[in-house]
Amino acid sequence: MNRNALLALALVFTVTAAARFTAAEPALAPTQALSPELRAAFIAEMQHLDHGLQAAVSALARADWPQLEKIAGEIRGSFILEQKLTPEQLAELHRVLPEPFLALDRQFHAQAEQLAFAARARNGELAAFRAYKLTDGCVSCHSQYARHRFQAVTPPPDAHRH
Repeated sequence: MNRNALLALALVFTVTAAARFTAAEPALAPTQALSPELRAAFIAEMQHLDHGLQAAVSALARADWPQLEKIAGEIRGSFILEQKLTPEQLAELHRVLPEPFLALDRQFHAQAEQLAFAARARNGELAAFRAYKLTDGCVSCHSQYARHRFQAVTPPPDAHRH
């Protein structure tokens, strides 16, 4: 793995460790207006993603491509809008959560799919970039929708968004 990939990997690990999502749901988050069942599903998804992203970084650092592909697939599959939800629950998600929030969620899971592709291709540099993009997605969402919870997280400048 080249120097840039290792630097990106170190950045991913640092940001991931700093932005741990715990079981307590932050006040004032868009998800607070969800029914208790959907809030529980959302919290479980955030915890799953936190653990998965950390495991992905570890697998990437070891160049454990099969494990990285598996983890990235699990992250992709945790997409709340694709879980077994009733039509009423899906309608609630779309009614309560703002569209930009849902768009960030879709983007995040698409990045996980790209990470799985990079792992399948055994491309360390691309995998490190995709892991960075996943972490950037977390930071972006937290900076827009959970600043009261993650007060030190600020959005990256728009000029540097890719």
